[in-house]
Amino acid sequence: MNILFDNYILPISGIDFVRFIAIFYDLSKYEIKPERIFSASGGCLSSYCAMMSKFSASVENWSFNSEMFIKKISPISFRMITFLTKGFLYHRQNIDNYITQNFIPHSLRDLEIITGFYTETNENKINIVLTTNFPKNLSYLKNLNPEEYIGKNLSVEFPMDENEYKNTNSKRHYLDYLMKFCIDAIYKTSNIPYLLNPIGEEKANDFGIISPSPRILAKANMKKSIYFSPVNLENNKKKNYELLFHQLILRDITSIESMLKKKTDVYKTFDNVLKFLENKKEYCIIAYCSCDFELSITNFTDEMIREKINLCKKNIKYIVFYN
Repeated sequence: MNILFDNYILPISGIDFVRFIAIFYDLSKYEIKPERIFSASGGCLSSYCAMMSKFSASVENWSFNSEMFIKKISPISFRMITFLTKGFLYHRQNIDNYITQNFIPHSLRDLEIITGFYTETNENKINIVLTTNFPKNLSYLKNLNPEEYIGKNLSVEFPMDENEYKNTNSKRHYLDYLMKFCIDAIYKTSNIPYLLNPIGEEKANDFGIISPSPRILAKANMKKSIYFSPVNLENNKKKNYELLFHQLILRDITSIESMLKKKTDVYKTFDNVLKFLENKKEYCIIAYCSCDFELSITNFTDEMIREKINLCKKNIKYIVFYN
C-alpha cells in the first residue's frame, strides 16, 4: 500500500459521516493510505472503521444505526425537563460491545488517529484535550508545545506504551487496555453538547463543535493532505439551522485554500488527480460528494445509511490545491 499523503483530515460530520465512508471507499481502489489522520466526531469513527478495514473497499460493509448511539425516548417522555435540568436531550447508548467485537486490537497500532474533546470550567473557560492511539514515544504529537496554541489551554492524553503498562501490574492484556482507551476517545469526540450528556469526570464534549477539524494542529502541515468535506460544496441552499455548521466547515476549507494558493479544476476521478500530481511537490486535496440527502442523526437505520453511501459513491469529486 502506497503512502502519497501525510494527512487525512476528517472534520465534524453528524450524519454526513456517510460521505466519509464513500470517500474512503473510492480511495480504496488506489491502495493508498496516509501517515496519520486528524479527525473529530463522526470523522473519528469513520477513520477507525477505515483503519480496521485496512483502507479497503470493505469499509462500506460496517453496520450503523441510531440505536448504537442514542437511546430511544418515547414521545410522552419528559425530555424537555431533562434538558432544562441537566442540559441534554438524549442518553448515549453503550457501544463498547459492538466496537470490541468488530475492531481488531492489533490494528490499533497500524496508523495514528488524532482526535480530541473539549471541557468547560466553572469560569466558562474552554479546555481542549487531544487524544491519540499512539503512545507518546511514537506519536506525531510528542514534540507538541501546548504553550504555542490558543489561550495556552491545550493538553494531550497519550495511552501508555506497552512497557509502561506492564509496570502498572494490570491483569488486562495491553491491547485490551489500548482498545478501551480508543473507545473512550471515540465516545468523547462525538459527544454532541445539549444532545448528549457530557462524558466522564472531565465532562467531555464534541471537539468538532469548537474546531471543525483539528486544525489547531494544521500548522502541522497541510501539504500532501486530503480534506474530507462533510458538505456538498456545490450547494449553497442550506436551511438556517445548518448555516453555522456549514460556515465552520467552509472556514476550514478557506484556510486550506489560503495555504496553497493555486487551484485546479474539479476532478471526477482520482485517476486524474494522481496524473496531475505526478510532478507536484506541494499539494492538498478536498474530496466531497456532490449530492444532498436528508437523514436524522437521532433516527436512522443501516439500510438508510447504505442507500446514502451508494448515492455518495456515484458523486465523489476532488479539488486540488498546489504551489
